[in-house]
Amino acid sequence: MTTFIKRSIIFLIIIGLVGLAVFRVFMNHKIEEMKKKGFITGAIPVEIIHPLEKPLQYKIQVIGNLLSSESVILKPEIPGRIVKIAFEEGVYLKKGDLCIGLDDEVYKSELAQAKSNLALSQKNLSRAQTLLSKQAGSEFNKDTALRDVEVNKAKVDLAEANYRKTKIIAPFDGFMGLRKVSLGAYANQGMELVNLESIDPIKVEFRLPEYALPYIKMGQKVNLSVDAYPNEIFQATLFAIDPKLDSKDRTVNAKATLPNADYRLKPGLFARLQLVLSEKPQALFLPENSIVPVGNDTFVYTFNEGKAHMQKVKMGLKEAQEIEILEGVTKESMVIATGQHKLFEGMAVEPLKTEVSAQGKSS
Repeated sequence: MTTFIKRSIIFLIIIGLVGLAVFRVFMNHKIEEMKKKGFITGAIPVEIIHPLEKPLQYKIQVIGNLLSSESVILKPEIPGRIVKIAFEEGVYLKKGDLCIGLDDEVYKSELAQAKSNLALSQKNLSRAQTLLSKQAGSEFNKDTALRDVEVNKAKVDLAEANYRKTKIIAPFDGFMGLRKVSLGAYANQGMELVNLESIDPIKVEFRLPEYALPYIKMGQKVNLSVDAYPNEIFQATLFAIDPKLDSKDRTVNAKATLPNADYRLKPGLFARLQLVLSEKPQALFLPENSIVPVGNDTFVYTFNEGKAHMQKVKMGLKEAQEIEILEGVTKESMVIATGQHKLFEGMAVEPLKTEVSAQGKSS
């Protein structure tokens, strides 16, 4: 910061203080004149409150989307005609349950052929080993027979794998979606057949601004609401934060999980989330209508020795109709709650109520 800027700031501060002092002197003079002329005949009745002291949570609100805990679209790894659909759309299946069966006749025959070739090659190997032991065969013949056995074993393994793939099973517990094929249809390799969704627990994905990163941690609770159930608050647990921020908007992806035993929450629902970044055990609050803005500054009127005095305050967060006060008053301060537009610095006032909290309840 340059010397010129520093001097300018100091100059502006001095001007502001001098202006406030002149304003107070002017208002005191006007009040005395009004009293002499009979416009002010007595103290103005006002309501007095004390700032309310209570815990404060610094929160952030973001939006997100619900996701399945696990989600997959079942596709055949081999081509074949669909001969069995073993599920009803929307039903719950367990891991390992059969979903769709493909025609296995060709693959069964290929497996039988591979096993037959393996059996023959094993006999040839045994014969070659016997001849070699009697010095009637060669090492080359034995090695060739051994190689044939290994090749045929691999072919059996391949045929068995293809045969198993004619049965498409559920890879995890979940609800079947709406199928995209019918019985008798020919399914090509990689063709989408049906989706499977695991939704208990269910996940929510959302984005956090970079300034929130120092305040969030794994296992932190997240309050969640959805339009489908507007009067309910669900609680999720943060379990994953992407280590890389998006360079475009400086946000980071995060995920939380929450129980969904009744399956009411569905993947794809729009969600509103609220996270607590930090907490202040004791914070001071005043009603919003007790704040008096003057230019870029904010003031309150305090009561002292029968008169109203303007007190500059620094505001913090707003909660409902209350505003956090960071500087300027204490919990013992007597603040004028109403009628500020009729008051001036040093004006005589008479409290209607005393020892009243910021919420208007007698203490």
